[in-house]
Amino acid sequence: MSGPSSDTDYRTNPRALKWWRLKNHYSQRDVEEKTGVSYTTISKLENGHRTRARFGTLEKLAQIYGCTIEDLIVIGSQLLA
Repeated sequence: MSGPSSDTDYRTNPRALKWWRLKNHYSQRDVEEKTGVSYTTISKLENGHRTRARFGTLEKLAQIYGCTIEDLIVIGSQLLA
């Protein structure tokens, strides 16, 4: 099997998640409709109440935002944004 498993969790960057969503002029509900990721999950990830997301979730978000998964996660100990 190549690539990460869809159930692998990654530490997310709340600021980056919100920035990419707003850059694309999407509401959280728009993202829910386009990806199937629940509004509640999107909200919790963006406000830091949930700090990890599965690869499959990040893949869906990156696809509609026009960015990479790396743009949405924390690499090492630094928050990117």
